[in-house]
Amino acid sequence: MDADDIRLEFIDKLYAVAMEPERFTELMDIWHGLLSQASGRDAKTFARDMQTFEAHIRRAESLFSMVATSESLLPASLTDRLRAEPQATVIVDGDGTVRALNDAARQVLDVEEGGHCADLSFDPDTMTVLRERVEGLSQDDASVRQPLILRAWRGDARQSSIISLTCWTTGSAQRLLVVRTIDFAWPAHLTELVQSAFALTRAEATVMRLLAEGNSANDIARLRRASIATVRSQIRAIYAKTSTRNQSEFMRMTLGLASVESAGASSVPAKFDAPCRRAEPPHPLDNERHLFRLSDGRILDYADFGADDGAPCLNFHSEFFGDGWTAAMVRLAAEQGLRIITPARPFNGRSSPYPEGSNPFAQVVMDIAELLDGLGIERAAHLSFMAGTAYSLAMAGALPERTQGLVIIAPTFPFDAPGVSAELPYFHRVLAGVLHGNERLLEFLCRSGMAFQNRAGTRRFFEAFARQRPADLAVVQSGEFFPAIEHGARLCGAQGHLGFFNDYRCALDDPWSRFEALTHPVHVLAGKDSTSSTVKALRLLAQRHAHYRFQLLPGGAHYLQYSHHEAVLKALRSLWPDVRVATAGQTAADES
Repeated sequence: MDADDIRLEFIDKLYAVAMEPERFTELMDIWHGLLSQASGRDAKTFARDMQTFEAHIRRAESLFSMVATSESLLPASLTDRLRAEPQATVIVDGDGTVRALNDAARQVLDVEEGGHCADLSFDPDTMTVLRERVEGLSQDDASVRQPLILRAWRGDARQSSIISLTCWTTGSAQRLLVVRTIDFAWPAHLTELVQSAFALTRAEATVMRLLAEGNSANDIARLRRASIATVRSQIRAIYAKTSTRNQSEFMRMTLGLASVESAGASSVPAKFDAPCRRAEPPHPLDNERHLFRLSDGRILDYADFGADDGAPCLNFHSEFFGDGWTAAMVRLAAEQGLRIITPARPFNGRSSPYPEGSNPFAQVVMDIAELLDGLGIERAAHLSFMAGTAYSLAMAGALPERTQGLVIIAPTFPFDAPGVSAELPYFHRVLAGVLHGNERLLEFLCRSGMAFQNRAGTRRFFEAFARQRPADLAVVQSGEFFPAIEHGARLCGAQGHLGFFNDYRCALDDPWSRFEALTHPVHVLAGKDSTSSTVKALRLLAQRHAHYRFQLLPGGAHYLQYSHHEAVLKALRSLWPDVRVATAGQTAADES
């Protein structure tokens, strides 16, 4: 394909991505080919191409803005679920607007896309709960993250229904409420199963069925020709035997049991006394995220976890994964006596943007220094990953007295070091070329990339960029690590694409010289699958200087923060040789 064909295809892909963000990687592939062609052409010709592209980028941005306001930018996983869902399902945003719904919802609930959740024909009590949940979406209320199942009544006919309210968070941290009705029908043979599982009497099993079908105590008393006192006594006995405390818990348990039975389970556990073990939530937890007011009035969002009084470690987060850690990683950090502090850079999390005209690196250094002062911390070790490394270098150079040492994971910097860009990971290599070619295209790519993440979902987004590295692909597909990756990614997408754009447009001046000039202990960790010039140069640097350590980790690529977190934390701990870590056995010996 000659240069003219590549230029035409690139323009075509611009508009294609504006309409379908899933084609984001196709645009990146074409841009990479364009850069390869440009390397053998004169600068004037390339500049003319850039002027032509500018006009098309502006038009594509306008088209993208029109498309971005429609339902099509709901995550594909959520849209697919909506289409496949046989039950009436409605998706509501934080303003109460119905963003999407399926045909069953149109028929059963008499509501249309673009309408309001107030149009849903549930009883007043249910509508009050629904309004509270919607308000919680826009107020960042943590309670809305917990799914809720409750009984509701529809319309004047007092038709009973079960509804579930589930919060769905997109890749850009937008919260949506999924409202799904569940018209429950008691499966055949379930009565016998619940009798055996919960040691219910025949009468109690019958009352349990009637409760699950949406009947009130008065309804059950009338249907069974029993006194209301007897029915209420039986309901209390059912709650006690099923270890449920209220109607919501009872319905959740009943629906779960019915789904197990309908899925073909041949037997039911003898007792349900012990709750099922749930996966531990990733960190930072809600109570580990904080806001710090800077002296100029701006806000710095930061996370603080691990050992409360441990050796302080600044975590310079990547442009993708943010501050997400697994519970096991946090426990290990605490055992090592490490306190992990992750400041969110401007345009990430709830952090304020830079002051107008400020230097991004100098401002981040000043902000973090002010945070350390506020926390009463004199020195901190650095842990950096991908784009975070440039900010770690800036702080170590500007405030060496406040830096204990550096641990650098899978270095993919600097973009402008001679001979390095060509061997960067695919995504960084393309963005490096954009950075040196056209900042407006860079912003368009970041914006469409965020839309791709929203539409395709976080896992598919990360899989697209780990496609050439099997070790990293395994991390993204891991049930152990992906929840933490997804959790942390919300920090980077909280202000849309601006966090990505800022990290890629802010190139540190002469980063390689800065790296060579470090006098602190430096520990570099690289995956054995990484063979870039950066890694090779760092290895030679470690051979020349005693305060540099280089470690090549087998079975790893770039996402070592997760796949090799034990080695990462061990390296971080080595920067604090004089800080004692007391194990449980040592503590007991000291007390004796």
